[in-house]
Amino acid sequence: MPRRIARACACLGLCAVAWQAHAYFDNFLSGTIVGRLSRDQTVTLADIYRKALTENDDGASTVFRLPADKDAKAAEGTMTPVKTTVKGDQRCRKVRSEFRQTGKSEKWTGWYCRKGDGDWRRTQVKE
Repeated sequence: MPRRIARACACLGLCAVAWQAHAYFDNFLSGTIVGRLSRDQTVTLADIYRKALTENDDGASTVFRLPADKDAKAAEGTMTPVKTTVKGDQRCRKVRSEFRQTGKSEKWTGWYCRKGDGDWRRTQVKE
């Protein structure tokens, strides 16, 4: 289970968190839909996030469905960039995500900035 949670962190841009914070996120995500995704679902979701963050206009939602597999139940939801700004030389986007899985739903909101390596990372942005 801890490896599945670690993969979930990576899929949502939480991979930018240093190893010393790893234990915090193990506990933080363990009871969430994202924390219960399988490795394959996590990889698919990360691809969906990267594409939506890079290509979607503010307000344009991406609907996703992650089929059940041997390690996790099916999940579905939406991912919507709601605001774009520039922080230094980085493009940053506020994202609203909704997840549903077997009668349970969750909403997440957070900022992601595109770093020098071209990847999107979870970050803090003052509004």
